[in-house]
Order: sequence, then structure tokens, then C-alpha cells
Amino acid sequence: MEPVRRDYGVRRESVTQAVGLLQSDGLISARHGHIHVLNKPAMEARVCEYYEVVRKEYERLLPPVPDVGPAEL
Repeated sequence: MEPVRRDYGVRRESVTQAVGLLQSDGLISARHGHIHVLNKPAMEARVCEYYEVVRKEYERLLPPVPDVGPAEL
């Protein structure tokens, strides 16, 4: 959780509390510094309205790369 705390400039206790709430609601699992989203639709419904704006901008700037399969030697 340290990278989250550092990147967002918040107290460790705040991150721990938020992670605990999301875990108790079954939205994420967090263990050994790794966070896994378990219920993406519920998580998206929980976040602020800017999530969609940020997601679209991310996709605009970094479009998906088509899967071309294994390289031939």
C-alpha cells in the first residue's frame, strides 16, 4: 500500500481504512502489497464521476495494441 500512499500523498492510515472498506464490501482483495479488483462493475459504480473521463482519456492517449500472435523466427 506504500506506493498508493506515496503517489497520492495521503497518510498510510487513510489507505488502510479505504482498502479495508473496499475489502469488506467484496470489491477488492489486498494482500502483501497487491490489490486485485474482484467486482469491476461495482467498483466503477462506487468511484466518482471522473472515472469515466479519465478512462476515456487514457484510451485515447494509449489505444490498445492489437495482438499479432507469436513472432516468427
